[in-house]
Amino acid sequence: MRWIEIDRQRAITKIRDSVIYGKLGALCSNLNRLSNSFGETVPEGIRITIKITNQELGLICGTSREVINRLLGDLKRQGVISVEQKIITIHDMDKLRHLINCENCHIDVCQFFKALSCFLVYI
Repeated sequence: MRWIEIDRQRAITKIRDSVIYGKLGALCSNLNRLSNSFGETVPEGIRITIKITNQELGLICGTSREVINRLLGDLKRQGVISVEQKIITIHDMDKLRHLINCENCHIDVCQFFKALSCFLVYI
């Protein structure tokens, strides 16, 4: 029952972020989830340790690569993130969470499933 409830909460937050906050919300939400699943703290912020392409981010967010390119560019200009060789570093996690009114939910809710984690590692 606990696993079903966590799965339900994950689905609700993903839908909320996508519907209420649009494509930027979906991207910020997934960057937050990626940082919780694959992030390591570095002096610059939080580095997502897996390489992920804009096409893969688009698939995860339910949008096109071109939209992801534009949104990532906007976040880079604001100083929220940086991207080097497909590795994303989040410099301002508070601003990223503010863009989606993050509720600081439990880590079980705000991370990727292990199946998706394996899928991302092998892409």
